[in-house]
Amino acid sequence: MKRSTIHGLMARVSPQAVPYVFANQGVTKAIRGALTKTGKHSKKKCPLNAILVVWLVVSMNLYRSLSVPDVLKEITKRLRKKVPRLSLKPVTKEAPVKARKRLGSVPLKTLFEDLAERVDPQLSFRGLRTWGVDGVRFTMPDTPENEEAFGRPKASRGTSAFPQMLGVALVDTVSRQIRAAELGHHKGSERAACLRMMKKHLGAWDLLLLDRGFPSIEIFEACDQQGVKFLAKLNSRWKPKTIRRLGKGDSLVRVSGKILLPEDQWKSGRRKFRKDELILRLIEFRVRGKKKPVRLITNLLDHKQYPAIELVTLYHERWECELVYDEVKTHLVATSGGSLDTTFRSKFPDRVLQEAYGLLVAYNLVRELIVEAAAVHHLDPERISFVEALHVIRMASRDLVGADARAKRRFTRQLLDDIADCKLSRSRRNRSYPRVVRIKMTKFKLKRKHHRGETRNFLDLISLCGYRRAA
Repeated sequence: MKRSTIHGLMARVSPQAVPYVFANQGVTKAIRGALTKTGKHSKKKCPLNAILVVWLVVSMNLYRSLSVPDVLKEITKRLRKKVPRLSLKPVTKEAPVKARKRLGSVPLKTLFEDLAERVDPQLSFRGLRTWGVDGVRFTMPDTPENEEAFGRPKASRGTSAFPQMLGVALVDTVSRQIRAAELGHHKGSERAACLRMMKKHLGAWDLLLLDRGFPSIEIFEACDQQGVKFLAKLNSRWKPKTIRRLGKGDSLVRVSGKILLPEDQWKSGRRKFRKDELILRLIEFRVRGKKKPVRLITNLLDHKQYPAIELVTLYHERWECELVYDEVKTHLVATSGGSLDTTFRSKFPDRVLQEAYGLLVAYNLVRELIVEAAAVHHLDPERISFVEALHVIRMASRDLVGADARAKRRFTRQLLDDIADCKLSRSRRNRSYPRVVRIKMTKFKLKRKHHRGETRNFLDLISLCGYRRAA
């Protein structure tokens, strides 16, 4: 078959590059919509059609251990069922690079945002949807372009080995799907990103769980103005004044702080602030074996409707954000031996962003299938192993190109059954681990013999603190 004929056939069947495993999620339609919005549809017949290139970028994250040419071979295998004589190398080595450069990162960002709009958590805590927000850093190849765009953090012995990107994500703590994300320079502000996402995506039925690096008077005020509830961990720098005792370890407090005014209100280039004061609720509890009490602050002021011990237990759900980043970095995009151990493989900033949004798309698609399988089989999504489900999805992604409707329906039912079979043998326990490491190159203590096997039930360790005196 002539190369020109092969190229024409590839362009015609390229929408089937999206495996049927994701067909019920309307991925092809969403890709077409994103390309239309951004004006990036292919303007001429090309073997690497824009739809195929988008899916190539997503698949680069589903098959992180493979090289880009090998990822393209995985896609070509599926297209062979429509084009039997299609070569496994239908294009030159340079073609995927040029096609990714033409596409850019904006269509992938648009695709992620369009698909993320479908994330609609259930009311899981007393009529509220619970969200977590946290930051994470991703590594990328060490090139001058990447370093200039994203920066290189300082380290104990100079600077980090690779440039790093800061990502801040808004996560549904029940399904672990990512509702929104902001990506940028490693010195970017996590608080500012949280504020923008909160204002854009959250409302009166939402409860936001914040780690101790996020609380600020500006975020607290913005939550109050939008009706968003929050539960945040306070560090030792906060000095709230007690107004009234509500119960053991539970009190109404007054917190105050300064909010930076817009730049047009500054005088002679000097920053100006305004003071703000809020009445919030402070909960203090102790974890057995820890010297300092843990302090939580919230605008859920009704201590009868929202008991303190329930809020303490709920705050443990913020750890779902950490599990999302673990699933993304450790399991979804883990590299094989001998590969460069970075999250992303691209050498130029725009393609790093393209790959990053492709990663978010791939993760949410896998999570959607897990949530759907859990709903069909009446399971909690947390009970399904992400690692096993990902393996099942990767195996199934090569099937059913050109199959009839009946075979596809049967395949879908079987796929959901297979994912549900990835159920963990027991539910996850509320455990507390010592924060120690095996290799002493971080701020955490070195792991010793007495730390081995040291896991404790979190609920057995917590106790509310004694009464606070009113100011």
